[in-house]
Amino acid sequence: MVQSLCFARCAETETVWIMCNAGGDPLEGFMGGSGAWVPLRGKVASCEVGPKLEIVEIDLSVLKDSRETYKVREDAARRSAS
Repeated sequence: MVQSLCFARCAETETVWIMCNAGGDPLEGFMGGSGAWVPLRGKVASCEVGPKLEIVEIDLSVLKDSRETYKVREDAARRSAS
């Protein structure tokens, strides 16, 4: 569920969304599931339960495409103007 919420958040904010949770043994209280989500692309990197470091190159031009497709900012501006 957390993974789906991260993708929804990146789409609604038209941003690259990065979530970092401590990885390790779930029996010791570690959640894991860190990742990076990009609008129109979904999850582009992930570190599941165990410890891991991942470096990912992300083309930020997708944010412009996302703004043109979803028009979240335009909708918000219209709502606040009325």
